[in-house]
Amino acid sequence: MTGSAPVHLVPGQPRHGVSRYAGQVAEAVGATVSLGVPWAPEQDDVQVHFTDRLWGESPDRAVDEVLDAVGARRLWVTLHDVPQASDGAALPGRCRAYGALLDQADAWATSSHHERHLVAEHIGARGHDGGGAVIPLPIVGRREARGRRTRQGEATTVGVAGFFYPGKGHREVVDAVASLTSAGGRRLIHVVALGGAAPGHEADLTELIGYAEGRGVSLTSTGWLSDTAMDEAMAGVDVPVVAPRHLSASGSLNSWIAVGRRPVVTASDYTREMESLRPGCHLLVEDDPSALAAVVGRAIEDPSLTRLPPGHVIPHMMADAAEAYRTWWGTTPDEPTRAR
Repeated sequence: MTGSAPVHLVPGQPRHGVSRYAGQVAEAVGATVSLGVPWAPEQDDVQVHFTDRLWGESPDRAVDEVLDAVGARRLWVTLHDVPQASDGAALPGRCRAYGALLDQADAWATSSHHERHLVAEHIGARGHDGGGAVIPLPIVGRREARGRRTRQGEATTVGVAGFFYPGKGHREVVDAVASLTSAGGRRLIHVVALGGAAPGHEADLTELIGYAEGRGVSLTSTGWLSDTAMDEAMAGVDVPVVAPRHLSASGSLNSWIAVGRRPVVTASDYTREMESLRPGCHLLVEDDPSALAAVVGRAIEDPSLTRLPPGHVIPHMMADAAEAYRTWWGTTPDEPTRAR
């Protein structure tokens, strides 16, 4: 490919994080966006941000949908939600599908070295020398949101952002808050889920609210929020927390940073990688319930811990990711390597 960015093939689910990111990358590089079968000439390259849960009713069907849409065009794929052990019974089918997509892609990338390691571990990079590119998720704009702070006498708020689904970290936050309140001597602490339930997980959210009540913790969900409302809510909570069980890339983590927050983050291969990329932007805590509770407690007593100082330099913004994509798209010969 020479000269311009590939056509960006984006599925029509605008609230999904991967769809949003695909559109943001396309805008940053000035690419044509196609919501469905690419209408650009056959010789044009196509960029796809792929997660099976977005593209089809099953992993195999998702791959078929992408390959049918791309046809004989050169295919560049950024993998998201890379299969990992926490997928349980779904792991073999997801690995098979992702492997089939890699077999047909002309080049592929992930959003973290951790995800690339997952590809090597669970899928393999068959026919792709070099093991795939790594282009981290960027911070999309530094936004000076002004959410309302807690006033004296009000409950302290501990927030988890993004669509709710089991394993996102809400239960861990509830447990941490429960241990703080049971210790006595603390003000009232309220857990707020910023965002609604992911499709199909409404009952799980109801179950979590009941679980929190059983532990003596107040938990509410805001439901879906507009971008502006989400920014204000993220800026206003007292303690932002990112504590999912299995994290390989996270737009929510970056969204906290974008509004000037330093979230409490459970340590993992991925979050340590992000702290190395953006030093001082995360308040890392070991993945242990008592450790999480202790750091949340510290942040309640000292709110400055979770706020980035004015002028703090945040590496790898959207412009940096756009340049990384342009460089990547320029690394492969002009003709597709395989017929479809």
